[in-house]
Amino acid sequence: AQELVKQGVLNYVGVEPSSVLAAMVRSTMVDCVVHEDRLPNLSTTLKAKFDLVIAVHVVEHATSGYEARAWILDLIHCAKDTGTIVVVCPHTPDYKMRFWDIDWSHGFPTSVNNLSQIASDLQVHVKKSGIMRLGSLNPIISSIGFIVGRVIPVRLLNLLGRATVGRELGTGLASALFWGNAVIELRTNVGNKKI
Repeated sequence: AQELVKQGVLNYVGVEPSSVLAAMVRSTMVDCVVHEDRLPNLSTTLKAKFDLVIAVHVVEHATSGYEARAWILDLIHCAKDTGTIVVVCPHTPDYKMRFWDIDWSHGFPTSVNNLSQIASDLQVHVKKSGIMRLGSLNPIISSIGFIVGRVIPVRLLNLLGRATVGRELGTGLASALFWGNAVIELRTNVGNKKI
């Protein structure tokens, strides 16, 4: 939210199911409106209202592909007829079993392919999709991140981290930089045809 405001977004509305986190956002960003709501039944006051709808590290918490589809459909309903929806989730093929180890509440193993399949099923145009590593969707930079992610000694760094600071530093480093995030950009309207 803070970065979007820095980039010139004039009107930002957040949705957060946790009242504790919603209060935290309200206290740090006084101009930000935060709805305490949850997918897939967002308030009708949020429907067809936004030029841009962003869900970062949300859809992987769905309990199944069907629930993930319902959540993405609800996000689509929040966008205006000419709106854009951006979904960012862990790319599970990079994380492997760590997908569940990192966060017990991960339910639906997300990837670029299954997010694209959901978009296709919903008949929504995929404008762009890819795997983001090292903070970039650029295929060369992402490929470098993939290679580095395969050669860094995650288990050794985890062992050293647990011994020195009590945390798995290798997993944290790998998941933040080298293990990919599936990114998909959807458009609700292409060529004046409502999809």
